[in-house]
Parts: sequence; C-alpha cells; structure tokens
Amino acid sequence: NEPALLATNHLEYAWSPDYPLFCDMSLKLPRGSVIHLQGEMGSGKTTLALLLAGLLKPGAGDIVFAEEKMQFQDGSSFAADGISYTFQFPEHQFLLPTFRRELEFQEQHEKLPAILNLLLKFGLTEDIIDEPLADLPRGYRRLLALLELLAGEQKILLLDEPFIGLDIPTRTRLIELLGELRHPERSFVVIDHLLSSEELGADLQLKLKRPFQ
Repeated sequence: NEPALLATNHLEYAWSPDYPLFCDMSLKLPRGSVIHLQGEMGSGKTTLALLLAGLLKPGAGDIVFAEEKMQFQDGSSFAADGISYTFQFPEHQFLLPTFRRELEFQEQHEKLPAILNLLLKFGLTEDIIDEPLADLPRGYRRLLALLELLAGEQKILLLDEPFIGLDIPTRTRLIELLGELRHPERSFVVIDHLLSSEELGADLQLKLKRPFQ
C-alpha cells in the first residue's frame, strides 16, 4: 500500500491534566483526497487541525508527514513545511490597504498570476486586488485570503470553516475548485458544519465526539 501523505501514530493530547482530548489516535489521510472533519463544539476539530499542521505539540505519539516524523521545537514544528492551516476568519489577517500590498508585504507577489487565474473562475478581475480591502464585502475578503492559500504549493491544506460568509454560488465554486486542485501529492482537510460530506465531494469523513460523552 502507498504510504499516507499525513498520518498520526498513537497521538495523545490534553487541554489540561484533567481534560484529555485525544487518546491513542492513529489516522491515515489518503493522498489526493478531500477529508471532511466534523464534530460538535468542543470535540477538538480545530485542535486536531493545529496538531496536524505542526502548530501544536502532541502530548505523546507521532505525526508523520511525507514519511518523516515532525520534530517539534518551542511547541511547534519547523518540519511541517508543505502544510498550511487557515484560521476560521482568514480575512482578519489583512493589515494593509489592498490585497496587492498584502502580497508584496508578505513577499508572496510571485503567487499573483495563479491568484488572478483563480479569481477568473469566480467571475472576478484583477481590479479587486487594488480596491481598498475595507470597502470589500466580507465574503470577498475571505475569498481573497483563501485563494492566496490555494495558489501555493502546499501538499496539505487544512481549512477551518472556509465557507462561512460566502454566498451559495461562491461556496459551490470553491467546492469545485478544491476538487480541481487536488492531486496525488495534494490533499485537503476541511472543517465544516454547513455541508454534508456528499455536498463537499469528500472522499473521507472524520467525525469527532466530545470527550466523556
């Protein structure tokens, strides 16, 4: 069998000594897949995504990415290059007046051709990247933040509630885009409570439960 692109081996994590969250969790995320991560509030969806992204250090067990164990320093992993996590409100990351200025400040200007190509899929033109971000609807700001991520070369993308604030046509097109962008060396983990796994086009559903239920 082909090794998983991302896996956990006997993963353990606790919010506190009295509140263990994950105990002996072993997962294998298939290559080239869309994984739907579900669960009620308090079940640890975002925590699991942060662990998989290398932004939280597990209490025990291993996280393996591209057949290499993540090595952690100061609580986060610097071996997780190739994995990106987007927070629930990615549009809040913007600090500068326009999206073009944001890309230049982040030294991500080389992504611009790919982002412009993706914008066309949503019926948008290059003009939007020079409009004041403060004047754009929240849904457009969120879409720009997501497209910046999708235009990269990361092998694993962890999207935390990406569809909140998007209208139905934009949401539908984004779902289609995830399917188009995946390939054997690229997978998506999507935390979402709005859609079914069928609507998302997911290959795998992971459903977490709150501890002690």
